Amino acid sequence: MTAFCLCIFFAFELSILARRPWLEYLILAAAFGAVLVFLYLQGAPALKYLLAAAAAAFSAYETYYGSRLEKAERQARKVRDEWAELSDKLMRANKSLRREQDRAVHLAALGERSRIAREIHDNVGHMLSRAIILLGAIRTVNQDQAIDSHLNMLADTLDQAMRQMRSSVHNLKDDSVDLQENINEIADRIPDRFTVEKDIDITPGLDARRVLTLIAVCREAVSNIIRYSNGDRVRITIHEHPGFVTMTVWDNGQADKQTQKMLALGEDSGIGLSNIRERAQELGGTADFSADRGFRVFVNLPKTRPGSANSGA
Repeated sequence: MTAFCLCIFFAFELSILARRPWLEYLILAAAFGAVLVFLYLQGAPALKYLLAAAAAAFSAYETYYGSRLEKAERQARKVRDEWAELSDKLMRANKSLRREQDRAVHLAALGERSRIAREIHDNVGHMLSRAIILLGAIRTVNQDQAIDSHLNMLADTLDQAMRQMRSSVHNLKDDSVDLQENINEIADRIPDRFTVEKDIDITPGLDARRVLTLIAVCREAVSNIIRYSNGDRVRITIHEHPGFVTMTVWDNGQADKQTQKMLALGEDSGIGLSNIRERAQELGGTADFSADRGFRVFVNLPKTRPGSANSGA
């Protein structure tokens, strides 16, 4: 009986060390075959054969489900690794998308700068050049020494105006981006099934980063409305306060219960909302979302980044 127990114990140990199911079954079969031979040679009663058969069945059962469990664990690890890789790819794609969105807004800013520079160059520059040429012709034919000094002063003034105009053309900043015009352009893309309301109360002079962020947030919020909203009204509100600027994009669509619960817990329900929150946080601001009375995106941006005196930080 001692040898019988030792054989069973030895079989279990070897089957645990085995890495392949077929090898586990082979080890168990060999071990219990040896037990049966031993019992036969000892002339053991039928009860011992029955116990050996029961132990063999139990061992096979444990080996089978153990191999299935190990396979499931391997599959779970594989799914976990694939999910981690997919999340990493998704994060990189998300960052790339944000860069492309910023690039699109920046290109719009460059276009606005080019338009202003072209108008200044073609209109003001042309008139200044014409005035300088005419003044040069007058100075050439002028015989009155009394006004010669005045003509020289006028020539110097026109030359200085030309230099300042050229400097302004070459040093135009992104501050030339028109927030109102860009918001109107975004609103114009909203389908006709929506009634659009706009309330924009902001003075010129807001720094470029905040203007571009407001434009990007509005574009993202409106894109979500176009794709997902089942409402028929949209309201875009931008208000300027002494220390901060707020934007609200609202529609009267009804979100599902799960989305409402997630937003109530402060959890973002998609990449678009995460982008809006990250954009606001980059400037020291906040972004909040709610869906209890229509879907609402609210962004608050301080005019000065905390800890910085530069409003363009």
